[in-house]
Amino acid sequence: MLHKDSLFRSLTQNYKSIMWICIILLIILFFTDNFFFTNKQKVKNDGYLIRNERTAVKIAEAILFEHYGKMKIYLEKPFTISLKSDSLWYIEGTSYTTGFASGGVFHITLSARNGRVIEMYHDK
Repeated sequence: MLHKDSLFRSLTQNYKSIMWICIILLIILFFTDNFFFTNKQKVKNDGYLIRNERTAVKIAEAILFEHYGKMKIYLEKPFTISLKSDSLWYIEGTSYTTGFASGGVFHITLSARNGRVIEMYHDK
C-alpha cells in the first residue's frame, strides 16, 4: 500500500506542476500585446487622434472592460482589427466554440479622427 500512495503523490505533484506551467503560459499570452496584433495598419493623416492599431485597441479595451468586464474581453483575443476608408477602426473579438455552446463576440467601431465610439455591441 505504501508504494501506491507514493506513486499517487508523485503523479499528483506532476499534474500540479504541469497545471501551473499552463496557467503561467496563458497569463503571458493574455497580457502580451505583441502576440495579439501586429500594428501594421496606420492612418495616413497625422492630425488624427487614433493613428495605429495599438492605440485603437487600447482605447477599445478601456471602453469594453467597463461595459463587459475584463475577463470576458480577454477571452475573445486575438482581436480582428481593420481600418476602413482611413477613418474608422473596426475591432471585434474572436469566437470560440466549445461543444454545443458558442458565445457571441464584441464589435466596436471607433473614429480615427477623434476617438469617438461610432458603434458598440456584443452578440449573444
